[in-house]
Amino acid sequence: MEASEGEESGIPARDLPSHLGSAAPDMSQQISAENCYEVLTKAKSEGAEDVKERVYRYMSDHYLQVLRTPRMYGRLTAGERELILARRMEGTKVLAVAESSDVYDRGGSQENSRSQSPLLPSGSLFSRLLRYDPRRDEWEECPFNESRGRSTDMVAHRSLVYRFDVDRERAGVTVYKYNTVVKVWHGGASFPLDNPLPFRCAMLGDLIYCVNRSQMLQFEVREEREGFLPEVLRSPAEARGALMPFILCLNLDK
Repeated sequence: MEASEGEESGIPARDLPSHLGSAAPDMSQQISAENCYEVLTKAKSEGAEDVKERVYRYMSDHYLQVLRTPRMYGRLTAGERELILARRMEGTKVLAVAESSDVYDRGGSQENSRSQSPLLPSGSLFSRLLRYDPRRDEWEECPFNESRGRSTDMVAHRSLVYRFDVDRERAGVTVYKYNTVVKVWHGGASFPLDNPLPFRCAMLGDLIYCVNRSQMLQFEVREEREGFLPEVLRSPAEARGALMPFILCLNLDK
């Protein structure tokens, strides 16, 4: 694998120190895309834990480059792949939103909505819930739960699936909870809406944020407490399209 432009190439694998343990303090400057797998292999064979950790950190920092190199990524164990990805995701998590065209909400046609994603409708009816079983490589249909509302989004948390239904006639949102272990739906909390627009959800910590153009709700999912918080937060100012919330993980130390 060739080093990218402007990247330090490090020392060739053939010139690595005979014993990595003694060179551990200096190895950070010597690890490169060209030799990192060889350094990792040598560190594991010698039990040089400090050097091994430095290599994992390098691979995490250069994750996309590692991912695009089959002869490197393909030789890592499943545990090592999960490890470098998890370290890549370390950092401060923040809630962010992307704004998309809301042609459907304004009565436009599908032909005029080039930027409209199938994941961003103005409210969609979830008529089926399927669960994937990786052991059998099969999909299993979960029991259906009828409601008067229009399902606007679902969020998975541990062994539960939370479904948010907006009822325009009653101007409110109701949460239904599906337990994937006992395979049972339960009715949950409700919350009044001044403007019953559909919304999208994202989970940060123990809170599910329900976001649309007019407001942002918070649904708490702690073990000892579950339900909507009374405070209604403001949505981004000047929002005109449909809002899709998501979580960004920022490394503020770099």
